[in-house]
Amino acid sequence: MNVEFKDLSGRIGSMDLRLAVELVAGRGKKTNWTAMIVFLPNDKKFIELRDHPQDVRGNSTFETEEVTERYVIENYDISQSDLDRFKRKPNAWTFIDRR
Repeated sequence: MNVEFKDLSGRIGSMDLRLAVELVAGRGKKTNWTAMIVFLPNDKKFIELRDHPQDVRGNSTFETEEVTERYVIENYDISQSDLDRFKRKPNAWTFIDRR
């Protein structure tokens, strides 16, 4: 399943969600939004998938954006050593849910 995302330069990129490895879920940078960080091992990119709560009509907003390692560390309480371990063996990682 292909999903578009905004990369660090502001351009629109595309990723195959089936190839992404889930790292952590939490709140992210937007108030009241839930978010998840996934990693694209072939591209060495971290992508934040964000979802806004439903409004009164049941509509929700979804965003995807590339983020830096520093962002992941600061916003999801992941240590640099854990992030380094994850990047070495992403498929051996145990997903962390902080929602």
